[in-house]
Amino acid sequence: MMFAGAEVVSRTFLVVSIFLITAFLLLLLREVNCWYWKINERLTIIKESNEQLKLIVAELKELTSIYRGPGAAARQDSGGGEALSGGKPLKAVGDNQAGSR
Repeated sequence: MMFAGAEVVSRTFLVVSIFLITAFLLLLLREVNCWYWKINERLTIIKESNEQLKLIVAELKELTSIYRGPGAAARQDSGGGEALSGGKPLKAVGDNQAGSR
């Protein structure tokens, strides 16, 4: 009877050991793979780029609101390009050519 209990403990220890060793090897291989393909470095560069793009967008929004002045939202909703063209609607690129035919 005593040998059967020791065999169960031995098998359990073996299964847990194999699981832990496999998990450790997978984590180690993942880090080696990330290092080899420079995935961590790329991720850092992408995060920095996103932060810089957010700053650029914020600055563009600020400059656009300064350029358009107060009431720009009302002008923008009324017809699009009117705020930039002095109240006149902007023509499409092909409008001049269509009238000359």
